Amino acid sequence: MNRLVAIAISLLFVVTITAGCARKTADEEAVKNVIQNNIKALQEENLENYLATLHPDSPGYAQMEALCPKIFEIYDLQHKLVETKILKISGDEARVRTTQEARRISGPENYKDNRSTMVHTLKKYKGHWKLFNTEQESMELLE
Repeated sequence: MNRLVAIAISLLFVVTITAGCARKTADEEAVKNVIQNNIKALQEENLENYLATLHPDSPGYAQMEALCPKIFEIYDLQHKLVETKILKISGDEARVRTTQEARRISGPENYKDNRSTMVHTLKKYKGHWKLFNTEQESMELLE
């Protein structure tokens, strides 16, 4: 009987670990998708889709809602996601480091092509990951 109990406990442990890994993988994919959709919306100059990637309680939401249409009107930029690295996912919060490039296609020449490394904090909103805050770690100008 003890052997059966030991086997059952071992199987339960394996199932629990496997379920936890599957959830982590699902969250990682969902977080990466938000980042990709954010860049895609910027590339397409689609304000509605861009705002859909942002957490409505984000401190920068209103500012981006007002600023993006002006940027879209003045510049045509090419946005590229170079690298994405999940730093941490814990509960309803995730931290992700990205390297992104933005290059001017048209618009005033005062815009300088650049590569930025940023750390994004995402939080769940109604069960979906949303960008809550972004901290720029570095930026280099491209030629």
